[in-house]
Amino acid sequence: MGPKLVDMSYVFDKNTVYPSPSANFSLDVHYRKTKHGVRYQEENFCSSTRGGTHVIAPRHLLKGRWSVTDLPLNRLVVPGAVIDIAIQVLRSRDYRLRISDVMRWEDIHGRLPQGCVLFVRTGWSRYWPSWYKYHGHPAANNTFASLDTRPHHPGVHPDTATWLVSKRKVYGVGIDAPSIDYGLSKDLGAQHILLAANIYGLVNVAHLQELPSVGSTVFVFPMKIRGAGAAPVRILAVVP
Repeated sequence: MGPKLVDMSYVFDKNTVYPSPSANFSLDVHYRKTKHGVRYQEENFCSSTRGGTHVIAPRHLLKGRWSVTDLPLNRLVVPGAVIDIAIQVLRSRDYRLRISDVMRWEDIHGRLPQGCVLFVRTGWSRYWPSWYKYHGHPAANNTFASLDTRPHHPGVHPDTATWLVSKRKVYGVGIDAPSIDYGLSKDLGAQHILLAANIYGLVNVAHLQELPSVGSTVFVFPMKIRGAGAAPVRILAVVP
């Protein structure tokens, strides 16, 4: 058998999850015919750049920095590494990837590959595509027994982001959750730290359970929207 190909992006449709519950994906389909009688289908679509599986470039939070189209190609075809914190997240929905999680992973698998995309598997994809459940909102049919009205979902701790920037060389950080930062974050600290170091983010990543901890090759294909700080992205992993 040859290598396995894993599609790590969600399809765009009426169920696509956006940061706001009022946002949605729309597709207008038109059936037309040329003067020579050739029939064809044509579509117009409308979407926020931050819906579904998407890439976050430094410009998203830092004016004048790399936009989506500025991301170097050699940072978009890279080794993949997956750190699984799903057990910790089951204990606390507000769990954030810690430095100790990375070091424990390295004790087993060796140092993070140079120039990799580090994926954080939280298990949160089980709530896709319910907006309220996915964002950890209390209106999610009592999924979370709490009177707290704030969003709750896992993310990456700012201290871990700082450690990755200073101690390791990663090109991207991806997560199967609504944001690199956890739901209670007020300043998006982890994102600021990573983006300031030109480390892009991949959000709402699908099928992380199909990737090994190490050994995959990841292809990141953002929609080329000039000047955009974020864009829909097709992520493909090749697993030997």
